[in-house]
Amino acid sequence: MKHAAERVLEEAADWLVKSDENALDEDSERELTAWRRQSPDNERAWQAACRLRSMLGAVPSEMGASTLGRRRMDRRTLLKSLAALAVLPATGWLGYAKLPWEIWQADMRTAKGEQRIVTLPDSGELVVNTDTAVDVAYSENARALKLHRGEIRVTTAPDPAASPRPFTVTTEQGRIRAMGTQFIVRTNAPGYPGTRPHTEVTVTRHAVAIAPNEEREETVVRADFRAAFSEQRVHPPESASNQSQAWVKGQLIADNQRLDQFLMELARYRPGVLRVDPAVANLRISGVFQLNNTDQVLEILANTLPVRVSRVTGYWVTVVPV
Repeated sequence: MKHAAERVLEEAADWLVKSDENALDEDSERELTAWRRQSPDNERAWQAACRLRSMLGAVPSEMGASTLGRRRMDRRTLLKSLAALAVLPATGWLGYAKLPWEIWQADMRTAKGEQRIVTLPDSGELVVNTDTAVDVAYSENARALKLHRGEIRVTTAPDPAASPRPFTVTTEQGRIRAMGTQFIVRTNAPGYPGTRPHTEVTVTRHAVAIAPNEEREETVVRADFRAAFSEQRVHPPESASNQSQAWVKGQLIADNQRLDQFLMELARYRPGVLRVDPAVANLRISGVFQLNNTDQVLEILANTLPVRVSRVTGYWVTVVPV
């Protein structure tokens, strides 16, 4: 006879598969709601299922997702992942929160591990990194991008319009104005003080001018420098790393980097959960790694450091001591 908790997880997995296949009609939606209200365990299991969908980069059920993280999970794998998620508090490090509609409706979106190169209407180039959402809005008066989340590299082109239009990139924290340039914009990059949301700009050619939402004056950042800004202020510019554009070539470069920081970056390029045991978090790693095969990167770590890769499923991986 099955344990009650196992039965609840199986039921949650069944509901998740049905919603992923867009098979819920009005009657099924009512049945799902009734099932969730039957007990706190049912609701907890369903929230775990929703967090799993979110981590795998899937479209919410109300938008008719056809895949989970662009890879179909078999039922056994799904149950293992749900079982692992169900024991974690919703307010913990997973922090599930439904993405705002504007992200799902963005002009361009990439899944985890996906990158795209786009030619802009003025013949400029936009490179869109993993797990990114961006809008493109060209008008008679402006050339504008809105970065909802993620990372892009912009290479501007001369404006073909009779009256040159400004080129800007807007994020939640403010506006970046191009000054004949190539630059990278990333939301919430690690390594800056405080916990407030911020944007990081790395300039690789010429210069940009940054204007936070609550600051009238612009701050100019020139080539080979980077700066982060919040809604209130721009942090002092710092020298940019030569590794800042490695992702454009499909590479992740580490130079005596802490293992936990390295894995935080690697996790951006693979679906599911990638964790590190605190006992090995401060090990150091150096090398050039190819982002098109993150499993191979993990194998390299296991062969070069005193660690092993523990897998609950292919979507739930922890790097632990040997």
